[in-house]
Amino acid sequence: MYYADEKQLIDMWRFEEQFPFGGWELMHLDGRWESEPLPWDYREEVLMRLKDTDMLLDMDTGDGGFLLSLRHPYELTCATESDERDYESCVEQLAPLGIRTMFCNVDEEELPFEDDMFDMVLSRHGGYMIEELFRVLKPGGLFITEQIGQRDNRALSRRLLPEYEPPFPGHCLKNAAEAFRGYGFNILYGQEYFPKLRFNDVGALAYFAHIVGWEFPGFSVDRCRRELLALNEEVQEMGFIESLQHRFILVAQKIQTR
Repeated sequence: MYYADEKQLIDMWRFEEQFPFGGWELMHLDGRWESEPLPWDYREEVLMRLKDTDMLLDMDTGDGGFLLSLRHPYELTCATESDERDYESCVEQLAPLGIRTMFCNVDEEELPFEDDMFDMVLSRHGGYMIEELFRVLKPGGLFITEQIGQRDNRALSRRLLPEYEPPFPGHCLKNAAEAFRGYGFNILYGQEYFPKLRFNDVGALAYFAHIVGWEFPGFSVDRCRRELLALNEEVQEMGFIESLQHRFILVAQKIQTR
């Protein structure tokens, strides 16, 4: 179908693609997308297990907002971040409170902490190395993580980029649980879900695809022009573009010995 205002549409989508990234709250998309709620509450899963006397580490803490929402004693709290932009922000937020904050690529580097130091380690949508978790956790300590799985937005990615392959194949609850058991952890809780995600306009999708580059590698409005126009027809007919996300939560406990 030919659009008389096709150039205007493309220019608008290019603007969205180039819109400055303003943090993972994605406030630029407010009112333009909708994500189905998860059947669990990550914060509540943490709080129901966190004791006031626990030594706590939050990996890939972002701007530190979630960590501060736990209201855990600052002197018993540590954080890491691997993104330079987020690291500057979290240092500004956390360091003045006395929270030890370190720059670290946690899925590639050793954690800058002593052995058997933490009662609880957290990671929400971040990477990890199981051997490092085992090292820094005390015996009986907990690792609580919410992860983005291998099937996250996979079908939508392939509608834009037909040759797309997931960046983390095999990343799912079953495989993660097996890996932790194999390294000396007990699995206390796990759940997996595939929530619906809807975009109300193609510009919102263009912005999202640009900032979540690992799920849309090589995306640009110019490269995916034909596919975006087809999706725009879908919006005109259905009122939205729908995708399926992939999330899982896992609570693993370090056993006394390996």
